[in-house]
Amino acid sequence: MLPRLLIGVLVVSSLMTGCTLLSPPLPPKEKTEEELLLEVAKRVPEFGGMSSQFEEDVHGYSFYIYLLDPAKGAEAEAAIEATFGKDFLRLVKRVQILQAQYSFSQLWQWRGRIAEQKIAEVNRVIADITTNRLVVWIKRSETQQSIEQELERLGIPREAVIFTIELSPQYPELERWLEVPSEARVGERVTFKLRIKNVSQHTLYLPLPAAPPYNFSVSKSDGTVVWCLAGIVTDKILCDRWSSDNSLHNHLLKPVILEPAGELEFTAAWDQHDYNGNPVLPGSYKVHGTLVVKSWWDERLETEPRLLIIK
Repeated sequence: MLPRLLIGVLVVSSLMTGCTLLSPPLPPKEKTEEELLLEVAKRVPEFGGMSSQFEEDVHGYSFYIYLLDPAKGAEAEAAIEATFGKDFLRLVKRVQILQAQYSFSQLWQWRGRIAEQKIAEVNRVIADITTNRLVVWIKRSETQQSIEQELERLGIPREAVIFTIELSPQYPELERWLEVPSEARVGERVTFKLRIKNVSQHTLYLPLPAAPPYNFSVSKSDGTVVWCLAGIVTDKILCDRWSSDNSLHNHLLKPVILEPAGELEFTAAWDQHDYNGNPVLPGSYKVHGTLVVKSWWDERLETEPRLLIIK
């Protein structure tokens, strides 16, 4: 019989040394995001979800909390910090309370009902904390009406559900283009526009990062990047707004519901200075636009480059 001290501990014998090595106890399993959200809901039953968005007027993030009872704002904020850690809200400049229609616990329960039914035409379903709704991905839009009837039978109100379809690889459902003036005078501010259009016949659910999901970059004819809207500067510039270890960015999204023919537009202005603050020289430059959609992976949707001549 093993000594009482060793019961429940893995014992590994070393044939070379004759020693008995005790393996260290396994670290506790990390909780899933869903488990953490359910903890918040247990602390504050009125909790319906949360989202964040980078906003220029506060030069940082606004954090939004959905609550059935807006008076529970301080209690909900404390519960979120207690569950996710104080660092989770370190970049927040402003907290705002939004009126929830459903509690997260209710949405989670409805999600479970749908999953139990194993509806053939449903790919997946989530309790979306950023919209305070269920999001249901269906295989074919023509089956939506019959699925609505099935959900009604399960006691799930139609108003609580956003129906969408899975986006195809490379996102052909999204047409994107860049608007750039062909010429500009030296020192003149130049405006860039990135436009996205839903060219499908379906409502699209676009999980965009909480950080601004777009970027613009300017490069010389040899490909050397001289400027981008957001990036990391070392001995050169890395035009990747999404590289930093940002706790809000890693946890939260700011989805957009884009109806058929619906459009998004993102704008930035360039003052013709490079990333070191020096004026650029006259010449030919290429402008690129990027949109990031976060699904199972980060999908960077690039536009065709546009030529800009500075005279």
